[in-house]
Amino acid sequence: MFNNKERFKYLEKLNIDWTPKETEWMEKYYLLKEYKSVYGNIDVPYEYEINGVPLGVFLANQRALKRKKNKYYNNAA
Repeated sequence: MFNNKERFKYLEKLNIDWTPKETEWMEKYYLLKEYKSVYGNIDVPYEYEINGVPLGVFLANQRALKRKKNKYYNNAA
């Protein structure tokens, strides 16, 4: 039987992404940077997609998370 260390080595040989959520977020971030370099802003329409990635939805979700975080901290004081 393989132990966990050996299993991890096998997975690493396949270039496993141990942090897929962070990788996905960073990919969207880089697409947003690309958008800004083309359009000069990050006023991404909600429906906007690039390479099948819903960039407008991503940005709207990030803004909503920020508002939620700010609301939480403002109410905690």
